[in-house]
Amino acid sequence: VVAEVLIVPGEAVEPDSAMFRIRLTREDVVTAQRDYLLTVENLDVVDREIARLKALGEGVIAGKRVIEQQYEKQKLEASLLADDQALLMHGLSAEQVAEIRKTRRLLQSLTVRAPDHTHEAGGCGGDHLFHVQKIAISPGEQVEAGRELCVLADHCELMVEGRAFEDDAAPLRQAVKDGWDVSATLLGGKGESEKIDGLK
Repeated sequence: VVAEVLIVPGEAVEPDSAMFRIRLTREDVVTAQRDYLLTVENLDVVDREIARLKALGEGVIAGKRVIEQQYEKQKLEASLLADDQALLMHGLSAEQVAEIRKTRRLLQSLTVRAPDHTHEAGGCGGDHLFHVQKIAISPGEQVEAGRELCVLADHCELMVEGRAFEDDAAPLRQAVKDGWDVSATLLGGKGESEKIDGLK
């Protein structure tokens, strides 16, 4: 359930900034967290029992019980790994799973954050903001995993569209044929401008 929408259309947001708070109500996510927490607690009990038995000293019964508890520990560790993977498959991050284990409390809500920049071509220099184009949900609405929450635009690369009159058609065709470069001037506030050369 969408508890809070922290952005508005048209807003500029930084990577990793909070955009939505979502309350977890889906039964299988809660059950997966509960199973994980139970396995963590059972593993702690087995670790304490192994430590207690080892403190008793050498003996046939103590040695046999230690081996049994070590087998139990191996089973619990395998179960914990499976529960860990199940939580990751439900969309929780590794940090959130670690937080459940550390605090011993179920995760009740998620904060959805803006993604990091991913520029494979390297055409964009430095950090820049995302632009919120559209918000597809509202507070109180139930959302399924994978549902679109909003659309963020990354204006690292823009397409410049030019419009010309019919009289300019022949020179434009010649410019395309000859592969001429195009220059554009970006106009900013307070009379500022920046010229970009070498566009195709």
